[in-house]
Amino acid sequence: MFKSYPALKICRLATDRKYHGEGIGTMMVNMIVVSYQSDNKAGCRFITVDAYAHSLPFYYKQGFVPLSKEDEDSPTRLLYFDLENIC
Repeated sequence: MFKSYPALKICRLATDRKYHGEGIGTMMVNMIVVSYQSDNKAGCRFITVDAYAHSLPFYYKQGFVPLSKEDEDSPTRLLYFDLENIC
């Protein structure tokens, strides 16, 4: 059902534990958003991520939202970020 929406998928995003809380992950997500905001040659509308449960607060803080309630109690959750909301 959702395969028809043009999206960029973040597959692996991590920072070394000794750098947690220093804003590096936020800078990486912002770099991706800004690059698609300024020059979206791929025509993507969304950014998606399969986030581990322990990483959900980070992605929520970045503006990602759950795609559905079906994976609410799963070890990973499919989230999306709508690029149109920032343009």
